[in-house]
Amino acid sequence: MSPDGAKRGASSVTPGARRVIALITLALATAQGFGRFVFPALLPAMKRDLLGSYSAAGFLGTANVAAYLAGALLVMVVSRRRPPHHIVIGGLVASTAAMVLLATAHGFAQLATGMALAGVGGAAVFIPAPGIIGSVVGRQRRGVAVGLLNAGLGLAVVVGTQLSRFSPGWWGPSSWRGVWAILAAITAVALVANAAWLRPVGLGALAQPRLSALRSIRGWKPYLLGYFAFGFGYVLVTTYTVSALRDAGGFSVAHAANVYVLLALGISAGGLTLGKVSDRIGRPLTLIIGYGLCAVCPLLLLTFREPVVALAAFSFGLLFSGCVSTIAVYAADCTEPTDTAAAFALVTVVFSVAQAFGPQVGGLLIDRSGGSFTTSFALASVVLAFSAATAVPLWRATKGESRV
Repeated sequence: MSPDGAKRGASSVTPGARRVIALITLALATAQGFGRFVFPALLPAMKRDLLGSYSAAGFLGTANVAAYLAGALLVMVVSRRRPPHHIVIGGLVASTAAMVLLATAHGFAQLATGMALAGVGGAAVFIPAPGIIGSVVGRQRRGVAVGLLNAGLGLAVVVGTQLSRFSPGWWGPSSWRGVWAILAAITAVALVANAAWLRPVGLGALAQPRLSALRSIRGWKPYLLGYFAFGFGYVLVTTYTVSALRDAGGFSVAHAANVYVLLALGISAGGLTLGKVSDRIGRPLTLIIGYGLCAVCPLLLLTFREPVVALAAFSFGLLFSGCVSTIAVYAADCTEPTDTAAAFALVTVVFSVAQAFGPQVGGLLIDRSGGSFTTSFALASVVLAFSAATAVPLWRATKGESRV
């Protein structure tokens, strides 16, 4: 267990720490919120304009998460030579460039390149984030602090989704290009802000990624297995939610966008909500509850009935972001700040492998079932339920320990 909380003071957050949290929140909101989670909202328009099939759309999603895996591996190498805030800034450079490519794309190859570069940028921001937060915030406040990261991410998705909703009236069938251009400009602002002011104290180059850092996470085998399954299950749902509502549910553009906004609002609230819960009842028990309830949401989305769909979308976003925050905080709890990014990079590699083939599998299932989303969403539900089961031995392994 890391003793860092005792050193920094568990109950206080300094002005410098608040600045670091704000900047990392902005970085994650743009690199992850824009670079990954806005894509499903723009997918129907991109499919009609350039892609033509869900198999092609699935390949773009796979390119994004496969590149996220490559980015995680790259962070593992670079983290031995560069401090974590330099890696974050590099991720924002990649994310800005990615959105410029997407905004100007006139062919599938450029779209795939942009999505891949966005994946690399997202990994470069996300992986160092828990270690940076852990270096400035005491352990008793860490769940809430990391939860703020997902709050910013969710708000970024709300912005992108609302742009996708109103942009057709502004720019016509190719309005998705304008949305990517606006998101690129906002990400560039985040890049400038972090380059100017992100200066976490006391963190130099990180420890070399090694299996022993991962093994210091108690119950690391079920922890990894559950997160792997969660990665596959969640990406099936988030990638195709808007498309399912539009094509199978008959929802209008505005209605489907509003539902996705609810999912994004859930993401905003989830990190803080489950962060507070995990600070009180422990990270493993929080994962059992979060994973288990996540498994119900895809089945509720398939009803295509309101208000069930709205409730399911908000709940899924809340539970998804809460579980991701809990996973990250648990790693930070079990490791020293200099080891957190190293361990979490290995965890993210496993998570990214699951995500890498999720969109492609989902797209193939949808096309082969004649446009039905039932098989894909039912598969997601089963996999998410399995994640909940893997968290039970993790809870047993840590039972009796204080707030872990």
